[in-house]
Amino acid sequence: MVSSPAGSWNMTVPIEVMPSANFTLSSESYATMNPGSSGTYVSLQVENSGNAEAKFVTATMLFNPVFTPYAPSSENPIIAAESINSTLGNMLPGQISNATYVVSVSSGLKPGVYYLPVLISWYQEPTMQQMHQIIEVPIRVSPAFSLFDGSNSTVLIIAAVVIVLLAVMVFLGRRRK
Repeated sequence: MVSSPAGSWNMTVPIEVMPSANFTLSSESYATMNPGSSGTYVSLQVENSGNAEAKFVTATMLFNPVFTPYAPSSENPIIAAESINSTLGNMLPGQISNATYVVSVSSGLKPGVYYLPVLISWYQEPTMQQMHQIIEVPIRVSPAFSLFDGSNSTVLIIAAVVIVLLAVMVFLGRRRK
């Protein structure tokens, strides 16, 4: 609505929205993560789910208190810092690209799901405007060791056998006295 001392008028203003790229996490894979673990590979599949091509796409792992880039003590820290960037190239709509990071998990965490933030940057045609989007990758951190975890059923059986053997040894030891 446009108003002036002479009156007011309704005007329609057309706004053209240009096609744009949009990124989603297609899948993620990683080995079991425990508090304090290091050198674990996290592989991501990132999809351009938008309706336009993205140029010069990069995926950058962002630092946070839970996940940090893994750098062995023998490696130059400057070279290790470069491992947080993955160049994905140009991505057409519907195209999927892979990014892999090597991470360390903070010690002292409670088991649960934590999020690894990844910054996707690209240039959008026709203006070649630089665009950014953050994707949060859910990662399950498991307890370091648990007898009651379903995946450790073998450990639970061995522990039960050891406890029974100890009980039998104590019973036989008291009987000999």
